[in-house]
Amino acid sequence: TRALKADARPMPDDLNVLVSPADGCISEHGIIDGQRLLQAKNRDYRLDELLPVPPELWRPYMQGHFTTIYLAPKDYHRFHMPVTARLRSTVYVPGQLYSVNNTTADSMQRLFARNERLVAFFDTPYGPICMVMVGAMIVSGIKAYHHGLYRSKFNELVWDEAPADAQGAALAFERGEVFGHFQLGSTVIVLTPPGMVTYQALKAGDVVRCRAGLGLINV
Repeated sequence: TRALKADARPMPDDLNVLVSPADGCISEHGIIDGQRLLQAKNRDYRLDELLPVPPELWRPYMQGHFTTIYLAPKDYHRFHMPVTARLRSTVYVPGQLYSVNNTTADSMQRLFARNERLVAFFDTPYGPICMVMVGAMIVSGIKAYHHGLYRSKFNELVWDEAPADAQGAALAFERGEVFGHFQLGSTVIVLTPPGMVTYQALKAGDVVRCRAGLGLINV
């Protein structure tokens, strides 16, 4: 969880490139089929299960794209911003701490919708995006640096519907800026609306590095 060196993980010069929020491995990437996201072969789950929020918050991502990045225990454990954005709201969802490695993803239905997770909704100059930080085995918490470590009673959602700094101003983040960290390895899921990003040919098993390009934002 220690900080990167100043010259580590350089970003593409093109400001319209969406970058990876984390070091890790692509577990799945593709189009959200209505509400269905692919977890692994013959395993899927729904947007409204992953995002237990009012429909107006998850509907913009129907027919959009999802990118699921698995962080192994050996990986750098901070997560960063894929694009310059303003934080609209967050919700912390307590849950299980099942392992999220490939073996579990292949065998357990609705894995990411069952585990502990922090959901962050952002507004960008190009449209909304959502980042979901999913906890896993041995993880003792998910920390966002503007908030601190998240904790709640089981089944008690923790909402922050108007995140602000000490002066009451909306929280804005630059592309590549650190947002928080896992206490140990887990998964980050990035959701984008239809037509917002033209993605590279990402596939399961691809290794990605924080701040490396994932696709080109259509402007």
